[in-house]
Order: sequence, then C-alpha cells, then structure tokens
Amino acid sequence: MIYKDIINNLSDYGINLKDILLVTTSIPPKSSDIDVYCVTKKAKSSVHLFYDRNGIWNEFFIDNIKDTKVKLENKDEIVINFLLEMNFIIGDKKIYKILKTKAQSLRSNYMLPNNRSRIIKYRVKVLSTKFFNPIKPIDEIQQRFILNSLSYPIIQLALVKYHILPSSPKMWILQLKKDMPKEKYGELTLLIQGKCSDKLLKNLIDEYAGDIPEIHIDKSVDNDTTFLS
Repeated sequence: MIYKDIINNLSDYGINLKDILLVTTSIPPKSSDIDVYCVTKKAKSSVHLFYDRNGIWNEFFIDNIKDTKVKLENKDEIVINFLLEMNFIIGDKKIYKILKTKAQSLRSNYMLPNNRSRIIKYRVKVLSTKFFNPIKPIDEIQQRFILNSLSYPIIQLALVKYHILPSSPKMWILQLKKDMPKEKYGELTLLIQGKCSDKLLKNLIDEYAGDIPEIHIDKSVDNDTTFLS
C-alpha cells in the first residue's frame, strides 16, 4: 500500500509514470521516516517534505537523469546513499544498475571535491578563531557551544580523510569507530564529550583541516544568501 501512496504522491507533483526511470525508497522500521528518491527522464528537479496522514515524516527527492549524473560526478554522498542503501521499487533496472555501479565505485574510495572540503575547512577556521580568541574572553557556556559546533565539521573531515562515505549522521560515529585507528577515534570522542584539551583541539584542527586554502566564489550568478555551502 505504501508503494502505491509513493506513486500517487509523485503524480501529485506532476511526475508522469512514463517519465520515471527509477524510484528507490527507505521506509520504517529500517528508517525513522519515509525517504524516496525518484529519477526521471526530464522532469524538473525538486524536493518535497511533509507529514503524511499517519503522522510519518516524508522526504521526496526528485531529480532528472542529467542532474543525477552531475551529482554523482560531484560525489554527492546523499545521492550515492539513495542508490546504494535504499530499495529499488519501480523503473528501468538496467539504468538503476548502471547508476548503482557508479555509486559503488565512488563509495569504495570516497573523496570529497576540493570546493566542498574547502568550505568545511573554512567553517573549522572561523570557529577555531572564535574559540581561541586572544582579545576577548568568552563565557564558559558560549565556549562550550563553539566547541560543540567545531565537532561537526571536524567529524566530516575525518570521514573524508579515511575515505568513508558518510551515511546518515546518526551513523557517522559508528562508521568512524569501525574504520579509523583506535587512538584517532579516541581523540574524536574526547572532542565530542567536551573533554578535549586546547592542545588536542589544535592538533585535531591541524590534522583534519590543515592549511586553509584560499576561497574565491563568484556570487554574481547565485547571490540569494551570504551563507557558503
């Protein structure tokens, strides 16, 4: 019944069944919500987020095949996981297998494109300068907040360093525990627990963020927000 609902929802979003190349989905109990990825021949890419009549959170991601291929070339971990971790329910199995094979090759030696890793390193740089502010001491709670904020991008960079394809964030720590050296994992747990000394934090920043490369972004085309992403 739930698969029928998925198709009905896609129809509501203007997706013609004949235009669908493949649909993958992850539903409870394997997932806390209903995730749907639909690849079409030419429909406009879109995202639809909502609660259904049963009070379950739904996330529908729709891409045309051109956008899917571009995202794979950009090593988009979300699309890679959509193809590898979710169940194929309808579509062209030949196209699905081609895309899944591409996704598997990206997972086997996962790397993040330079433009994306630079932005994550930039976040570490900005937060670290606030944490080690020599001019104006900050409140202890504010300092702990910044330390907590630092853990997220550092964890992202640790996943990249060890060529681990990020799954759902709820799995990141388990992934690192499984695939990185025990000593290095222990250092990250100290960071997450807020027990990280200033010396260890500086070492972690140097190890995972390293020298922050220059960043130059042309905002003349897309300037609807100042946030870097």
